[in-house]
Amino acid sequence: MPILDAANKRALVFDLDETLADSLGQHERAFDLALQLNNRSLKELGEKNWLSCFGMRISDIVAFFYRHFENMRMTEQEFLQERERIFMELVEAGMNPMPGFASMMINLPKTRIRLALASSGTTSYVSLCLRKLGLSNSFEAVVTGDDVVHGKPHPEIYLLAAKRLGLAPRECIAVEDSEHGVTSAKDAGMSCIAIHNPALPLRFDLRRADVELPDLAAIPACLFSARTISIDSRIKNK
Repeated sequence: MPILDAANKRALVFDLDETLADSLGQHERAFDLALQLNNRSLKELGEKNWLSCFGMRISDIVAFFYRHFENMRMTEQEFLQERERIFMELVEAGMNPMPGFASMMINLPKTRIRLALASSGTTSYVSLCLRKLGLSNSFEAVVTGDDVVHGKPHPEIYLLAAKRLGLAPRECIAVEDSEHGVTSAKDAGMSCIAIHNPALPLRFDLRRADVELPDLAAIPACLFSARTISIDSRIKNK
């Protein structure tokens, strides 16, 4: 039976969007407004297609859009720039953390585990988002989508995060919310905690994760107890 042995891990490597930051609304609004400038809407993409983009870099999502939509008014680069302008304005206006964030940040120092970030977001967005969440100085290593050639689900971003920490991937636990993110972490050789997001209309396939938890608040207790956690502890609402 697959297990996660927290006692042998030295670092947590967090995803950002929908793991630490409740950014789904801003992402959807920015994409929809940019699509409206091209006489398109996010609804036309379809729910399953939209959810299949979660965890990917914005440039990769835009490329996916341009394979799906025909006769777009803007070039792909123009669309990307306009979408980013709108998105950054929305993030600047406010960013909320995911459920359990405050409790986790209070209790996480007790575990004495090192922290890193591996986000598909751009460097400018990640910097702004971390500032909004009060996390600008919380991570020993930060890797963004701008730092890698291949975005998630490729393992490059997690391999680079481990390298910047000076650790082997097997010494790290990734914290993810999407199927692409879990695939990236596991293919890099890390253990993975999946955080279920109840706000999503459809569930991701998170079966490759070692453990699935309902929110961030559950993480410190798992680490501090240094017990093995069975995959059977994942929530039962598949």
